[in-house]
Amino acid sequence: MGPGPPGEPLMTLFDAAAEHYEAWYETEPGRYAEEVETKALFSLFPPDPLQVLDAGCGTGHFTRLFARLGHRMTGVDESGQMLRAALTHTPSALPISYEQMDLYHLEFPDAHFDAAVSVTTFEFLEHPQRAFEELFRVIRSGGVLLIGTILQGGLWANAYEKAAKSGHALFQKARFLSLPELLALSPETLVAMDTSLFQSPEAPHEDFTHAKEEVLRTVNPPGFGAFLFQKP
Repeated sequence: MGPGPPGEPLMTLFDAAAEHYEAWYETEPGRYAEEVETKALFSLFPPDPLQVLDAGCGTGHFTRLFARLGHRMTGVDESGQMLRAALTHTPSALPISYEQMDLYHLEFPDAHFDAAVSVTTFEFLEHPQRAFEELFRVIRSGGVLLIGTILQGGLWANAYEKAAKSGHALFQKARFLSLPELLALSPETLVAMDTSLFQSPEAPHEDFTHAKEEVLRTVNPPGFGAFLFQKP
């Protein structure tokens, strides 16, 4: 992953955050972010059941959401504590397995998966191009890679960067990619994209609605982008 500014190693910070990470999705901003992000992600992803890698799965939050759509999921993360939390939160009936490994050196053969997803992970990668190429390696020809990420210049990235300046250690490790940077990962294989999260994370809770989101789509820059690439 990426070292970011001097201080504690990134995985140490993720390990420390693991116990309380899922609680954020129970807050009003967290609930809203999940709803609009998954709407963008699911609108792009193939509906038929697939064997899918979730790269940088963390506590397995999005892994479980994709599994509930019928996909057979393998979640990988470098943080052992995040994976332990994922196991705690994952019902045994869901078709999910978890493994600890480095995203730059995935321990899977070529063309092993039908598809891969990576949600809010590329923000913390020192070498996003290397990670992209490794994810493409492990999906089959014709398979897809779906990347979901907080976008540079959006209100959410701005809020996280403000928190970093105030001493938030984890956000100090983040680097939010711009829309052109995401598109440049592999412009010839990009087949679809969608954006969302136009509302500010600091908005009054009553303004976290889909109606307000659609109004702000024409006013604010997108906070989140979903990008679908297809391997030749």
